[in-house]
Amino acid sequence: MAEPQTLRRLEPTLVKHREVLFQEVHADREQARTAAGMLRTVSGVLDVTAPTSTRLDLTYDLRQVCLRDIECALEEVGFHLDNSLLSKLRRSVWYYTEDTQRANLGCDNPRNCARRIFVDAYRHHAHGCRDERPEHLRLYW
Repeated sequence: MAEPQTLRRLEPTLVKHREVLFQEVHADREQARTAAGMLRTVSGVLDVTAPTSTRLDLTYDLRQVCLRDIECALEEVGFHLDNSLLSKLRRSVWYYTEDTQRANLGCDNPRNCARRIFVDAYRHHAHGCRDERPEHLRLYW
């Protein structure tokens, strides 16, 4: 967990406070608490609490992780998010605003920042896998 001083040092518009709701009908009656335990180790998640069995309160750094990635990861491991109309609407607005902020920061795609880091490292690494064609030809083939 991040200390309150750490939260104050980060730029306030890049620290997001979100609420994730889960469906009540699920084999795991304590989905929020189980998810909180899993998310505490995720890089970029500054604080996570589960005030109820179906509500998760998140605080995270947008430069490292976004809500879409968090929720996709939760769904992949078997959690069932609330899909009421209000939850879908809030989720869509949050996804849009976060995607826009990340694009303005230079991360066009939420997963693109990490990909760009690996691509740049790969380009500077000495190896034999280079495309010798000029840049203008590479765009068409």
